[in-house]
Amino acid sequence: MSCNSPHGACLADPSVGTVQCLCEEHFSVPNCAPEPCYPNPCQNGGICQPSNKSYTCFCRLGFSGGNCSTVAVDPHPSKPSSTEVLGPSPGGTVQCTVNVPCNFPVYTTGDSSGTLPKVTTGPKSPDIAVTLNATVADNSTGLPGFTYLTPVTTISAIPGQKQLCINIGNSQDVTDSACFHVIFNDNNTSSMTVPSPLPAFPSQTNAMAKFVSPTPPDNTSLPCSDPNTGCHFLVFSEPTNSTGDCPAVSARSPGVLVFPTSAGQGDQC
Repeated sequence: MSCNSPHGACLADPSVGTVQCLCEEHFSVPNCAPEPCYPNPCQNGGICQPSNKSYTCFCRLGFSGGNCSTVAVDPHPSKPSSTEVLGPSPGGTVQCTVNVPCNFPVYTTGDSSGTLPKVTTGPKSPDIAVTLNATVADNSTGLPGFTYLTPVTTISAIPGQKQLCINIGNSQDVTDSACFHVIFNDNNTSSMTVPSPLPAFPSQTNAMAKFVSPTPPDNTSLPCSDPNTGCHFLVFSEPTNSTGDCPAVSARSPGVLVFPTSAGQGDQC
């Protein structure tokens, strides 16, 4: 057996009559061939995931294609509408706690004029209160065209599953809506409706990075319209007090890929 590669060396074991290749980083046994994700074939900040002897590229928002080389084209929508590209997508489940303000984002696509869409509260369960914060243009998503963010705050004193719809439109008409299941948990219902939580992080201080509104709450369920290419959602954080830099974000669950953190609206990341 020969490694037949400048990126490895042969190690013989005379006692058993075998030869083994010792390979450099990013090169794999038995012959020290380059790993499929080295160098990274995914363009425009895409994340490469090896699969047997091949790879799959997971693209940042605004890019597509096998190697993330295709730049999304501005669709110039004719009317404001909700978007399924960013979660929570319509039909998702948001987990909240009774008597605690619960925040999550709603993303919309405006029309080609660049005018802010009109976002209003639609049909909802009678025992929840809803506040819609100011709608702002959000250019940090990487999507082409006009993407807007409306932070939603809801609260209820009564546990159980509720429904909440958000209407999107222009000054004349409602042109679309996004509806969500909102489950309010208390100490008696949380064990029945919420999956077992992940281990908690240590208690945080003001000097530590933390997630902020309108990051979807813990245990929120986000429907995925295309599981083959992956589904995107944004989380929001604050810069650390010590440096002012955006914090690094990582995942504790398999199958979750995290793109580098970037500056968002205002002082958020």
